[in-house]
Amino acid sequence: MAIEISEKAQRMARRIIDGHLVKYDQDVHIPMLIALFENGDDVASFCSEAEISEQAFYDWVKKYPEFSKSYDHAKQLAKLHHQKVGEVGLRTEGFNVKLWSIIGRNRFGQTEHRKLHIPLLKKAKSFIDQYDVIKNEIAQGNLTGNEANQIVGMIATGANISQSTRVAEEVDRLKQLVEAQYGT
Repeated sequence: MAIEISEKAQRMARRIIDGHLVKYDQDVHIPMLIALFENGDDVASFCSEAEISEQAFYDWVKKYPEFSKSYDHAKQLAKLHHQKVGEVGLRTEGFNVKLWSIIGRNRFGQTEHRKLHIPLLKKAKSFIDQYDVIKNEIAQGNLTGNEANQIVGMIATGANISQSTRVAEEVDRLKQLVEAQYGT
């Protein structure tokens, strides 16, 4: 079975063999980058369209500040496109939410569960203080019930471990006292 080789593949192969790689041209490559990402495409799509390697792409990002800035903006456009696809898709029968969600996690670092940021929790000096911080976050509506349960469970586990450790230390001190007193 013979494989049909496209003109693009032949052109790319010839450039690689001859060492005449595509040179960066901001007037061509920045609009191309933005247009592709605006339509939901990614680095692989850009590299294919520009006929460059992924390594060349990231070299351009490092070497050319205007390309790096454009890439940052393009990523936002791709993320926005992905969100809009989801908004429309969720109203469309047969939309594959799971695949859409996986793409979001892989391309944009979206998580299945939100990332919590509770700065006062780090500053809490005791388990009671931690509990008070979480109680306040719940009262302000900053945590879901599941999030609150998980965090309170972790605080309770930490408190139990701490308590068990203190009891074990007290028992060890008592044993040492008994040994010192009675020589056993």
